[in-house]
Amino acid sequence: MKKKLRSGFTTGACASAATKIALLCIKKRKKINEPIKVWFPNDKYFSFKAFNIKKIDENYYEVIIKKFAGDDPDITDGALIGSRVKFEDSDCLEINITGGEGVGKVTKPGLPVNVGEYAINPGPRMMIEKNIKEVINKGRLDVEIFVVNGEKLAEKTLNKKLGIIGGISILGTTGIVKPISTQAWLDTIKIEMNVARANGVKDIVIVTGRTTENILKKNFNYPEEAYISVGDHIGFSLKEAVNRDFNKIIFGGMFGKFTKIASGEFKTHVKNSTLFFNKLIEIAENIENIDEKFIEIIKNSITARNVFEEAKKRNYFDFIQKVCDIVCDNCFNFINKKKPILTILVDYNGKIIAKSFKS
Repeated sequence: MKKKLRSGFTTGACASAATKIALLCIKKRKKINEPIKVWFPNDKYFSFKAFNIKKIDENYYEVIIKKFAGDDPDITDGALIGSRVKFEDSDCLEINITGGEGVGKVTKPGLPVNVGEYAINPGPRMMIEKNIKEVINKGRLDVEIFVVNGEKLAEKTLNKKLGIIGGISILGTTGIVKPISTQAWLDTIKIEMNVARANGVKDIVIVTGRTTENILKKNFNYPEEAYISVGDHIGFSLKEAVNRDFNKIIFGGMFGKFTKIASGEFKTHVKNSTLFFNKLIEIAENIENIDEKFIEIIKNSITARNVFEEAKKRNYFDFIQKVCDIVCDNCFNFINKKKPILTILVDYNGKIIAKSFKS
């Protein structure tokens, strides 16, 4: 029986919980060590317990929440997300939310947060404010969100590329982290493209993974923001690139992904290997001087990589080039011929093997 994966909580949810507990400590004049209910944007409540509580003075508390990401492979799982809350009497409710150590600052346009501000997204800000209003309706509140070792954690994220410097981002629209979320990756692709557009990138470079990205960076002089790693989400990314009106789309990948796209499949996590190998056989059969032994190798291969390596060994570069050409044609037709496309096929040794262009 397949194990059900557990959901977890976003950095924004943890920041909200830390803020609410700190405010309750101020209001009740004591440390709140028991679990408290925190409001989420789906109008449900989830329980959080403080990892650590520090009283600075009667109206100033620091609370830390240990982030639980469920079964999502999240580098912030176990991160210590904190909030320092200072309260002063006031006839109305004033809430000032800022960042502290370990929370990054935005240095490039294109993100939901303005340049120069701490990377605390609108969703978490709204969630923090809503949970504050459940505790008090008047008073001046200064809320400082911080992350223990946040700057070190940020080195494992895309923050530097996106122009977020000095720490991680406080994120989340729902407060919930769904394990291995496809939507999270799609949202990341959109954000990276927005940043690229806002920073004047003219040509977008869509790559299937980091290895391909590194190869292309050695061969092309595009700015860092131009490179978008999209994994299996190639069709989605092509359409998003068209929607943002980039001048040209460069698409780079390895033979396995190219084989699937040559077969007309743009959601490349699909594993219909019979379809893909039949396409390679069809391509090979229409190229002069390819012998029957190579056709048999394709038929008996388990991986596209094996076909690729055998083609290189036999100097069947016309075959490899034809696969690249078909990928280019399919991508160009997929976006209704709205933008020029350059497809680049790289090998497993760090070299560009084939290129094809349509406009």
